[in-house]
Amino acid sequence: MKTISKNFIIIFAVVALIALVSTAALVYCVLQRESEYISGQVVADNSKTDYVLVYPTSDDIDVDNMYYDVINYTKRKFTAYTNTEIREILDYEQENNTNFPEIVFGSTDRYEYSEEEIESLGHTGFIVRTSEHKIFIIANYLTTYKKAIDYLFTSYADKDLLTLKVPIGLNTVTHVPELEILEGAQQEIAGSITYGPTVFVTGDNYQIIYHSNIKGAAWVEVDGIKYYDEYAGIIKSESVHHVVTVPIEALDNAKSYKINFTPVYNRKAYSPVRGANISKEYSFRPVDTSDGLQVYSIADSHSNTEACVKAADFYGDKLDMLVLCGDIVSECHSDETIYDIATIAYAVTKGNLPVVFARGNHDIRGAGSELIASHVGTNDGNMFFTFRLGNIWGVVLDCGEDKDDGHVEYGGLVYFEKFRKAQTEFLKNVITNADSEYNAPGIEYRIAICHIPFPISKEYAPAPEIFNEWTAMLSQMNIDIMLSGHKHKIYVKKSVAVNGVTSDQRFPVVVGSTSNVEVTEGIRTRVEYTGTAMEIKDGTITINFTDTSKNIVSQETCVHKSYKDPSES
Repeated sequence: MKTISKNFIIIFAVVALIALVSTAALVYCVLQRESEYISGQVVADNSKTDYVLVYPTSDDIDVDNMYYDVINYTKRKFTAYTNTEIREILDYEQENNTNFPEIVFGSTDRYEYSEEEIESLGHTGFIVRTSEHKIFIIANYLTTYKKAIDYLFTSYADKDLLTLKVPIGLNTVTHVPELEILEGAQQEIAGSITYGPTVFVTGDNYQIIYHSNIKGAAWVEVDGIKYYDEYAGIIKSESVHHVVTVPIEALDNAKSYKINFTPVYNRKAYSPVRGANISKEYSFRPVDTSDGLQVYSIADSHSNTEACVKAADFYGDKLDMLVLCGDIVSECHSDETIYDIATIAYAVTKGNLPVVFARGNHDIRGAGSELIASHVGTNDGNMFFTFRLGNIWGVVLDCGEDKDDGHVEYGGLVYFEKFRKAQTEFLKNVITNADSEYNAPGIEYRIAICHIPFPISKEYAPAPEIFNEWTAMLSQMNIDIMLSGHKHKIYVKKSVAVNGVTSDQRFPVVVGSTSNVEVTEGIRTRVEYTGTAMEIKDGTITINFTDTSKNIVSQETCVHKSYKDPSES
């Protein structure tokens, strides 16, 4: 009996001790909870709130619609978590008073965010800040505003007690994974620049062209000014090819530029989904003829990118300008084949020098030929134009195909007859405006560029009469030299007087490439390429045909007709 009583006492004591500990723990939790409650601001309690939702006014209907959705989303959250109804006001409907309890969305006179803070949020970030009587929330898009509101309620609301209390001095800056906010996108793909940039010469402008791995928006900054890849006020975002037009004078003066790209995952009508911005800076060296003019011309590389890049390194850092003189690709099947142009141009210039592109007949062949204008510099889509770089004036022409439009090879899918006639009218207009073109003050060098060397044969198919007319007009322009390719040979056809009569071709024509020639050295076979290095200096035009080892295979010299000896002035 005594034993039983003793055991009972022990058990009772243990139970009492456990109860005491549990009670103490409960009391501690309650006190701790009350302490937290007191140290924070009570936003909602017992189905009541003194707070109002404040949002800014705007002249932009899309922004207004976004805040309308934000406010309604917040009100639904209030009801779901605290069984409380909360009203909203516009920022001007109540004076700015630090003692008024408010949840403030966006940038208002209650709290102004810096431009850097807003930009740093991008599409994925939001900020939640608190003071004694206010909660400040900002994001750039509806999706991230919703994420901020979700964060507020899941972190600080208690559904059982129907309360929302938020710590004072809270400063949360959060970026949510892009995968969570893409709304239908299957996966997140990081943006990158895959090809370029190349600074193409087109008329009075440069076109800086580069390519990305996914679709998005692009712009170039020059001396603090942004130039966008845009059309009629719309910044393009549905392409991986980015063409940004910059005035020649602006880039020549700045001597540097920065390319930018932002992925656009979903261009919704409201609040499109964008990714992080990518940017990279490049130096730029405008043409400098103080030591003469050094130009390298690549023609007929036919997708053999490595060999022609080696040959084009002939001048090294002295190179002023690169000319891509047609048939850069072998067959224009798709984007992937056209990228050979970007590969060669960037490998030679590193984005630091101007590039002139003249289309060849192989650049025309294949389904990808319709896309080539988004890969190279054009003048409003035209493959023919004039340009001026300092004291250089140039004209770029495009013969189209080398056979009649009806030839069986083309399957009835070319129409160059009209295209050539348009260039005839274009050349006539250039002559009419000679004083602002090739005879403009300061012009010292006049260059013609065309893939097919049309002046060297009177019977050249498919349009000898048109080509003869072009030749006569170029001669009237006092052209110093013409760069071409097409024939896979290297020579210079100079103008020659026959029986005292000078032909219509009154300028030398350079036929300048041997392409993809296999050379066997011992047991090894390599592919050789020869291109054209042209230098105009002190009244002489020197043509060096150079190979992949930068050896001079052949050399020709011509007279620079426009040259004026400084000693005579």
